[in-house]
Amino acid sequence: RIVRSADTLRGSVLLQVLLHLKEERKWELAIALAALVEASFQEVNPLALVEASVKERTIDDVDEDDDEAMDAEFRRMVASSPNYVGSVVDEDEDEAVAEEEAEEEAAMLVEDPIIDGEGDAPHPMAALLRKGPSVEAAAAAATRMMTPLKGSAPDAPPVETTHYNVLIATCAAARRWQEALDLLQRMQQRGVPRDTVTYNSVLSALGRGGRWRLALATFKQMRAERVPPNTVTFASAIAACAQAGEWERALKLLDTCFATGTPRNTIVYSSAISACEKAGEWRPALDLIARMEGDGIAPDATALNAAMAACSRAARPKEAEALLQDAFERHDVERTAYSYNSLLTALARSLPKEKRAGAVTGAQDDAKAPAVMLAPEVRAPEEVVPTMRAVLARMAAEG
Repeated sequence: RIVRSADTLRGSVLLQVLLHLKEERKWELAIALAALVEASFQEVNPLALVEASVKERTIDDVDEDDDEAMDAEFRRMVASSPNYVGSVVDEDEDEAVAEEEAEEEAAMLVEDPIIDGEGDAPHPMAALLRKGPSVEAAAAAATRMMTPLKGSAPDAPPVETTHYNVLIATCAAARRWQEALDLLQRMQQRGVPRDTVTYNSVLSALGRGGRWRLALATFKQMRAERVPPNTVTFASAIAACAQAGEWERALKLLDTCFATGTPRNTIVYSSAISACEKAGEWRPALDLIARMEGDGIAPDATALNAAMAACSRAARPKEAEALLQDAFERHDVERTAYSYNSLLTALARSLPKEKRAGAVTGAQDDAKAPAVMLAPEVRAPEEVVPTMRAVLARMAAEG
């Protein structure tokens, strides 16, 4: 209805439409609408533009020279990223990592899969663009929208940076990381400036999609373009590393955050501690709690519980108990069932192996968890079991 009736679908009007589609999580429709608006303002025949936008294309239709140049540039960027240096992958995860890298490589190879199709199969965007009015009606609407808003620069793009930021954020909310990367590349192709919000949204999409390698490559590209990072940038990049337990890279990003003078917050630190927790690195996790306090940031429940979980994975009941008694009290953080469960798990793991078989269960022992680390001194059951009972009694007393 908007496409048929709007005479000036750009600027603030287009922004409001895209924001509404974002709220409704209609990422496909938002991208299709932006593509139609862009096409409608080009100085060519509107009918040909609309017909081209719904035609199924393959990678062969893309200009090969441009495609190879962009491919080479993006490959160099990824190859020089620190995420490909010293990466240690468990043997059991080789196949999964290979599939992930192949998928990411495929994402880099396609110039604009938002419109392109694969083989003879029609792309979803083509189906969306075919719905509603006929091609002729859409072309007529495109002609009506040729006139930009009053006050706009004659050469201003119809879909500007703000519009693209909303589009990428919509993809991030839907975990559509490939489409987010496509939009980032499209902005470069159309000469639309990319700002901090643009890259933050892309990093968020990659983090939610579990693509930490691409997140680091995108962060490096952002710095190469001299786009200034902010707190959200580092929080998103560190969170992407935390998803995969890449604690060393998370700590390097935190160091970069300090080096650039970017303000830190609880989300930045909590994400770094979470990365340590997934890897069972209890010492760096506890160091980060102290570092937070030295940075004038009070650890919250998320940070403290992540540190507790790190001690749990490493079978460090003494350190977990100290956190529960000291840090939680000092920062007036409520102890939850998760907090106590971490302590109980750490105690159970300090038992001799034959005594703790089947004793430790729950979400903290998923298939992707690192190998359980034994405590420095294995405790006798007669010492651990009363302590566990005392913890249970304390839980009951606190409700």
